[in-house]
Amino acid sequence: MTRKQAGLKVKLRSIYLWHRHIGGIAAILVLILAITGILINHSQTLEFNKNYIQSSGLLNWYNIHPPALGPSYALPEHSLSQLGEYIYLDTTPVTQHAAPLIGGIQQDEEIIIATRQQLIITTLQGELIEILDESSGLPENIEAIGSDHSGRIILKSAGVNYRGHIGDFTWERVDNLAPPSGNSPAAISDEMRTRIEDNYMNHILTVERVLLDLHSGRILGNAGIWLMDIAAILLILLSLSGSYLWWKQKQKHLKKK
Repeated sequence: MTRKQAGLKVKLRSIYLWHRHIGGIAAILVLILAITGILINHSQTLEFNKNYIQSSGLLNWYNIHPPALGPSYALPEHSLSQLGEYIYLDTTPVTQHAAPLIGGIQQDEEIIIATRQQLIITTLQGELIEILDESSGLPENIEAIGSDHSGRIILKSAGVNYRGHIGDFTWERVDNLAPPSGNSPAAISDEMRTRIEDNYMNHILTVERVLLDLHSGRILGNAGIWLMDIAAILLILLSLSGSYLWWKQKQKHLKKK
């Protein structure tokens, strides 16, 4: 073996060792990228965007805590509360992305909830039936809700009273009618407050969000992003060193022939 051949052999062995070390370091990160990537690709099918994390440890890691409970309103047999963007009938969330809660009324088998921009109709069990807004002729900027002796809904909007019925989606201005008194804020028990806050916490962080953060490294903050960048660089080095070793081995076999 000549000195040149001995030097080449040492060089190849060094590259091979680096190739093996890089592969070992990158293996764990590649597994994380591959597994989370596959799961993210099937997120809609597996409904990861509709399933929520309930681990208190992971929620604390994301620094997720319930906001202050908004005003609650008492109905004859139920209560309405707002926490964040959620409105609750007792402890059941009935809608998300809601405007500020104004109050509500209970009619026969329905609950009619008024926010600043919408009327939300639910069953007595909190199952959503319908949401009415400006597009369905509802007056804007609702200030109070009540009902008259015949059960028709009375809304106060921008200082004007409107009377209507859910079934026909029409609202008539009535100037000679006393404004609805609206609901008075009511206190709820500590137990109900805790159950509402627990329910809120269990509907904030989706499994899909955690998978995306694991895949990008953002679950570890800026350090995680740099870690995944390093993993990508290691994969590039792995590809280059592997290709170089394959090319040298092929040349070696061709010379032997």
